[in-house]
Amino acid sequence: MKLNILAGIVLGSASLYAAVLTPPVINPANGHFYSLLSSNTWSGAQAEAVALGGNLTTIDNAAENDWVFDTFSAGQRNLWIGLNDGDFNGIYSWIDGTVFSYSNWDAGPSQQPDLGNDHWVFIALGDLGQGLTARKWHDVVDNPDSQFPWIGPVYGVVEQVASPFCSPHPAAATATVVGGFVIGAKITDVGCGYTNAPLVLIQGGAGSGATATAVLSNGVVSTIVITSAGCCYSTNPPPTIAIASPPFTPTVAIAVSRIKVMQHVVLGWNYVLESSADLSTWIPTGPQFTAQSENITTEFFVDQAAQYYRIRQVP
Repeated sequence: MKLNILAGIVLGSASLYAAVLTPPVINPANGHFYSLLSSNTWSGAQAEAVALGGNLTTIDNAAENDWVFDTFSAGQRNLWIGLNDGDFNGIYSWIDGTVFSYSNWDAGPSQQPDLGNDHWVFIALGDLGQGLTARKWHDVVDNPDSQFPWIGPVYGVVEQVASPFCSPHPAAATATVVGGFVIGAKITDVGCGYTNAPLVLIQGGAGSGATATAVLSNGVVSTIVITSAGCCYSTNPPPTIAIASPPFTPTVAIAVSRIKVMQHVVLGWNYVLESSADLSTWIPTGPQFTAQSENITTEFFVDQAAQYYRIRQVP
């Protein structure tokens, strides 16, 4: 982006920190996590990326460029990436130290990159005119809105190697069924905390025979590979995909909803069942009764039950 006017620039005039607009999304090609920030300057977006444990994204190849654009722009947003020549004019480098080996500069009328005061690189959202082409890279000033408002806001894309929010839990996925066959699986939750590929089971859906395996990347499930499509599955309801949890220690839990108080009494005698919380104060649980059986069972809900019970004979 050529600088055609002279102007003083106050770097960081936008907010230092941007808001995170999307939760982390995993790129299956490299297992890294990406998030979208609200619009900001390049330096503001990079500061927030560092605060989140990452950097503005590095683009290693055309496939990653397309994935980042399709995931976070889709023609709706300009995107900051981590490329810049802020240290040495004309010598571009990635902010995370990755070797600069792939580029996607716009070859339009503006002949990117410029070698002026435009040190920070973004992916253009679309064919905006004045030399900007969709998906292509342009260098620009840190706060482009100050000089080129027609470009529109630019949003940072954060790249993180490891999952930024790891609370160990199982991954989740849904099955894609076509013609009765399970042809794919869409991951809806990558899970977290895995050390080995978990077991994957395809169940229900009125079919049988479908099998799948999980592929791990950085402790999460990045891909579900269908190893057998099975046969005769329905789409309503579709089969479910069960994915085993990360390693955990098996436990046993007991839940009691009711307790039974069993009374062995003399047939025909009169009694009252009483309860107490402290073995001092006793309260009748109901009216007195005449035993019609020698063995009587009374049930109480746990949240209504006392700790102690006794049977007391009455005249």
